[in-house]
Amino acid sequence: MKKSKPYLDRREFIKDLGIVSASLGFSACSSTYRGEHPEGTRFEGEDGFLSTVESLPMHKATMVHRKLGRPILLIKLGDGRVLSYESYCPHMSCDLNDGVSSQPVDVQNGEMRCFLHDSYFDLETGKRLRGPAKEGDMIPKFEIKIVDGKIYKA
Repeated sequence: MKKSKPYLDRREFIKDLGIVSASLGFSACSSTYRGEHPEGTRFEGEDGFLSTVESLPMHKATMVHRKLGRPILLIKLGDGRVLSYESYCPHMSCDLNDGVSSQPVDVQNGEMRCFLHDSYFDLETGKRLRGPAKEGDMIPKFEIKIVDGKIYKA
């Protein structure tokens, strides 16, 4: 009697499992901003207007959805400066923010945290400090200009 061949051999099973795991991981990341936007969500204006400095909460990352590309995070510091980054964690290409309009930033320690996997980044430079993101990874800065208290994309 001839032995029957298993439906999947071990190598095929592991390969298929890897593909399924990867697609589940990316779908979790890509679902961050899907569905309805919370009340107060900010959107880029026709002229590239993003927000006003006055309306930004102090020491929080305020998310602004762009027409094209990833949302950006605007962070108003105590000294009046506004920092801006793309909402992008290089660990698994996920958004940094959880989809609400603001989230706390640990300004005292000068760091930002990815809400999904706890990677921490330097607030001033965007460089990875610790967590699962790789050494040398960075959050991309987003260029802005401020004119009469209004923030625009540069």
